[in-house]
Amino acid sequence: MVSNVPSSRHLANRAYTDCQGPYASGNSRHCAPLRTIQSIPLSIFRSSFRGRPRFPVLPAGSNFFTRSHCAFVNSYRFMALFSHFYLVCAIFIFQTSPSEKDFQDPLAEKYINRWLDVTKSTMLFSRGIILVEGIAEALVIPRLAELVLKKYNDERNDAQKLGASLDEMGISVININGINFKYFMKLFGNFQGSSGPCIPIYCAGITDRDPEKSVFPKIGEAVEGQNPALEYAEEINSTERTRLYISPMKTFEYDLAIYNPVCFANVLKQLWRTKDGPVCNELDEIIQRSGRYDSQDQLAEDAKSIYKRIEDRSIGKGIFAQVLAEQIPDDFIIPQYIINAVLWACGGIQDDQA
Repeated sequence: MVSNVPSSRHLANRAYTDCQGPYASGNSRHCAPLRTIQSIPLSIFRSSFRGRPRFPVLPAGSNFFTRSHCAFVNSYRFMALFSHFYLVCAIFIFQTSPSEKDFQDPLAEKYINRWLDVTKSTMLFSRGIILVEGIAEALVIPRLAELVLKKYNDERNDAQKLGASLDEMGISVININGINFKYFMKLFGNFQGSSGPCIPIYCAGITDRDPEKSVFPKIGEAVEGQNPALEYAEEINSTERTRLYISPMKTFEYDLAIYNPVCFANVLKQLWRTKDGPVCNELDEIIQRSGRYDSQDQLAEDAKSIYKRIEDRSIGKGIFAQVLAEQIPDDFIIPQYIINAVLWACGGIQDDQA
């Protein structure tokens, strides 16, 4: 007769079962997620522990899972439910009191409430964070990070090596859909008058300089940016774990294009709606130059042309970035500010250590 009693192995596995971890619990424990966006699991939570996720250690008598229906983070508002709670941050377990955190800005709390849904809450379960402005950066930076980490590891012994990718490192790239880095970064460091406990992981932000639209600078040319984030970057960089890295020229796409015009032109040619005509002829000329320029003016002009084509409605940054990420070669040139951001998120590694 077959026993209905679970084996010891099955019993052991139950201890590691996700309690609907990153999913919404719905109206019952077997319902589908309430929103499509909540169907994305917190994969970083698993990978950060290299195995099955462990439950956070909670204060004695806590009914966290009962009251929250086992959704680890639905909103920043859950902080108000408890006088004390333990927040799992990658390999850290961080005890704090909600009443001790003062953002010193009502807008900061509104942004956190709006954006810290189940997807954004990935940041609370990561070993490091890279905040970016939009979808293009979110798609491309993981591939760029592979190249950054490879170069870093090639120059170090086994004891100093990092992981081969952001996923392996447990680093999350978070698209904040804008430039309001100051709101999110107050979760990781206190500035602009904010005070109280911070999540103890390294956080890097990558943002554009955004000069006037008519300005297309050459490599090394100083330009005045119009990005409001520039005004508080110094304050962000004064904290222990937060850094904001700013494009030295124009935008993420333009800065990459001026260093890698042939790669960008090839991707654009694949995506352009017509395979002949003046645009493709122009792209062919860029490809034929093979990255060799007698004049910085010509290089900036090519980068300007590429940038404007990427902005074209028939392509768009998202589609372009998706195709680009799949075709970035190993010899792709990465601007230093992006290298710095990746290394900072991987444990506070600074330029003098790289």
